[in-house]
Amino acid sequence: MKSVRALCLLLVSAIFAHAENNVPTIAKDFVFTFFNSHNTSPLSDALLLALVSNNNNGTANVVVTSPYRSFTTIRVSVAPYSVIKIPITSESIQAQFPGNITADGHIVVEDKGIRVQSDLPVAVYAHAEAYGGYSTDSFLVLPAIHLGMQYVAVTSTQPEDTIANMIAVVAYQDNTQVTIGTQTVTLNALQVASVASYGNLSGTVISGNKPFGAISGCTCGFGNPHEGCSYEAVMLLPGGRWGTQFAAIPLMYLSTNWYQVVANTENTVVSAGGTTVATLNAGEYREFQIGAALVTSNNPVQLIQIGQVSFK
Repeated sequence: MKSVRALCLLLVSAIFAHAENNVPTIAKDFVFTFFNSHNTSPLSDALLLALVSNNNNGTANVVVTSPYRSFTTIRVSVAPYSVIKIPITSESIQAQFPGNITADGHIVVEDKGIRVQSDLPVAVYAHAEAYGGYSTDSFLVLPAIHLGMQYVAVTSTQPEDTIANMIAVVAYQDNTQVTIGTQTVTLNALQVASVASYGNLSGTVISGNKPFGAISGCTCGFGNPHEGCSYEAVMLLPGGRWGTQFAAIPLMYLSTNWYQVVANTENTVVSAGGTTVATLNAGEYREFQIGAALVTSNNPVQLIQIGQVSFK
């Protein structure tokens, strides 16, 4: 059995130490963006989808909007207890599309935010793929009510030399001042600020004066060892909603999985199954591999499960 790591980045299920840190995933209002995926040139068959799940006994009426110049407002109805796939076009709505060719780490501002609103509580996922399912990832879109003002990025620690790590933020309100690392810009609602870099962006602090959404990952992140790469993306939890206990469960057909943990407090000790796997200071991160285990820390951390594919 061979495993290829880094198919996707996933938020692992968390058992938060404090009740106020619970993060329900259903709501009526969401904002997000797609950062440039898969390649450094346009792909005519790249597919972007918003997946909306309605677990109510009534029909959910959903509206998707964006300030992007070629975007047309979408109105759909989602039947009770069903999921609908909403194509998001054009593919140029991706931040820094079509290439991040320079990936020089400078902020780029674009009108590429996406808003999903529903008259009933729903769950939303953002999905991107290329070549009929090759290089695919989906991330959970956090409800707008959970957006925060400080995040810490997680990206591939082993990106390919010619494919960028990325951070993209989307403003929820006008006059939102956002700082990514050492760069600051002011955004209006649904404007996107993104940074692309061939270097590692894990541990980069993202902050603002009003709540906003943040997505980070890599166009084609590598596993360890280098056995393959794929698009990775995750919508980040704000620092105030990080946890101290996590149930780590390997993906199907795997006995172990890789994880990346990020801290924002000095002398943070992270353990898996009672064994210390990392001691971190603020902004530091560590990757480790474990089987099914309870991961705990003495201070709140952000823990990301790095997806893997296994095949014979």
